[in-house]
Amino acid sequence: MISTHELLLNSFDQRCEKYQANLVCCKKEFSNEAVHDLRVAIRRLLALLDLLRQVTPHESIQKLRWELKSQLDHLDELRDIQVMMAEFSEEIESFPDLHALLKHLHKQEKRLLKDARTNIRAFKDISHPTQKLHTMLAAPAEEPGLEARALAAVDEACATVRSRLDRVNPLDTGTIHSVRIAFKRLRYMIEIIHPILPAYPAESHFKQMRILQTCMGEIQDIEVLLQTISEFVTPENQDALQPVRDYYSQNHTTKITDFTQNMNAIKTVWRLSPDQPFPWQSTGRITP
Repeated sequence: MISTHELLLNSFDQRCEKYQANLVCCKKEFSNEAVHDLRVAIRRLLALLDLLRQVTPHESIQKLRWELKSQLDHLDELRDIQVMMAEFSEEIESFPDLHALLKHLHKQEKRLLKDARTNIRAFKDISHPTQKLHTMLAAPAEEPGLEARALAAVDEACATVRSRLDRVNPLDTGTIHSVRIAFKRLRYMIEIIHPILPAYPAESHFKQMRILQTCMGEIQDIEVLLQTISEFVTPENQDALQPVRDYYSQNHTTKITDFTQNMNAIKTVWRLSPDQPFPWQSTGRITP
């Protein structure tokens, strides 16, 4: 089995390489798909840095994380616009009055794409700090307790998720969004260290974690969508857009109900405490 030290170093190198490749692609052949791939690469590298800073605390890790987080922030608004455009395009036949809103979003997308291209070209080169961090990570041999510290970092991330789950209020979707952010971090951490987990059923668990993440993401996406509709409404078009608002409001309610009825499945993703077995060791799967 691969050592924890080797796993973390290999993961760091692979994710840095993927980030650099996606960044080069964005600069040379800018497209929606290229921007999406870059965002995913940044998120995955950030998740690894979150794990590393708890396992091997070092100032350079936090500095690199700040730079990547800043890059991601420059691309978030574009992602929201594109999600809404895709959704509205699918519903345009049912709600023809969405044409004006779609036209408005197309103008926003054009502006944001221009901004994204400019921002990406100006992204700070992180090759030097990543090389320094690679050297730091590669220098020591396998440290005693490194695996235990890596698992403890995931235990801590899971405890945060459970704590936020206990505070979920269906009437306050901010509490669900809080779970979503914490769960995404936990999910990425598990994806990083799964090779050192005993008998981990990667394919089935990865699939179910994505389903849980998607469920929470859809709630957030509809909220952004409803907010955008509200901002677009005028006295002249409010009657025409009311059926659209009603449709997505009902969809929003349904998604929240589905989540609250199934959210306890999130608690079975990881062990309850360091002295407890992993859930798949007894069931082989995440319990619905």
